[in-house]
Amino acid sequence: MSEENWKNEVPKGIRKIFEYCQSVGGTISGEHGVGFVQKDFLDVVMTPTHFHLLKGIKHSF
Repeated sequence: MSEENWKNEVPKGIRKIFEYCQSVGGTISGEHGVGFVQKDFLDVVMTPTHFHLLKGIKHSF
């Protein structure tokens, strides 16, 4: 696979997998929370309100 395809096409596939997981009641977090790959796809399972809330909690600590 070319570097260009790796950068452009693989994320599309990952997003489809996470969207499917969410559609059947799952989530994108794993055993140790959300990892490096998953962070770019949090919008699949979280709304802007969730992000705002979590950032506020993080800021508080």
